[in-house]
Amino acid sequence: AHGKGVYEQQCVTCHGATGEGNGVAAASLTPPPRNFHKDTGWKQGRMPSQVFETISKGVPGSAMSAFSTIAAEDRWALAHYVLSLGPSAPPADTAASLMKVGVDTSKADGGSGGGSKSIPIDYAIERLVQEANKQK
Repeated sequence: AHGKGVYEQQCVTCHGATGEGNGVAAASLTPPPRNFHKDTGWKQGRMPSQVFETISKGVPGSAMSAFSTIAAEDRWALAHYVLSLGPSAPPADTAASLMKVGVDTSKADGGSGGGSKSIPIDYAIERLVQEANKQK
């Protein structure tokens, strides 16, 4: 559900409401956006870590730009959501594929450095405004 919400906010314009690559911007994009309902043609792979990396870094030579400013937990949820649209389960990640995107399965915290937390952007902006108003 969380990944679907992120998808609806970030991806519908190009990939379409149902993930078939038919969003309102799709007609003007070359190459066209990915149809998540197909198992074939994933340029950077279908493992969850590969989709996470695609979301994070984009796809050179296409309109798929990097979305690295989206919180990592949201990118993971988004990766799993778009993979759920396909007709078959994606290939399983390996320790090596996860390590490539910064997940160390040998550590209890996954290599995140002690479970560092993030906060929602709206809350962060609200806090910044409060701090700025205190300084006036």
